[in-house]
Amino acid sequence: MTKSERDYASGRRALATRIARELLPDLGTLTEARIFKLAIERAEAVTALRTLCAELGCNDWPDELSLADVIEKHLGRAVRNK
Repeated sequence: MTKSERDYASGRRALATRIARELLPDLGTLTEARIFKLAIERAEAVTALRTLCAELGCNDWPDELSLADVIEKHLGRAVRNK
């Protein structure tokens, strides 16, 4: 994925996250709301990790990668090597 494609995807994800935050109070059941909230939190975490990895580590990872793997393999190694 090119940088411009990644930037476009990041912008779409940020917009979707904002919309989701607005919709969260309108969800029917507690279970649905909790799942939705966790999805929003993951999207925000991916955005934050993308920013940190761009500054400190390797940003060549898919958005679906486990957050633990992103932290360990793409951010942690860069931080430990500094």
